Amino acid sequence: MMDADILAALVKYVKVGMIVINTRILALIGLLLCAGATAWTLADPTWERVAASALFAVLAYWPIIRLEKGADHGRQVATETN
Repeated sequence: MMDADILAALVKYVKVGMIVINTRILALIGLLLCAGATAWTLADPTWERVAASALFAVLAYWPIIRLEKGADHGRQVATETN
């Protein structure tokens, strides 16, 4: 039977792994949405569409990337503690 310490470490690693996977999926979805906004802009390039596409990228995709970097840092901290 597994010790409580081993189970606690296993739960910790699974939790960190799920956070990393979830943030990477979120980053992929954000990247696809930015690509769609860029395609929409290129279909009829007006300054309104360029501004909307750029604003979406800054306000939506940039925080997602910062969140992903934070999750990667959490995974590094979790692996260094053991």
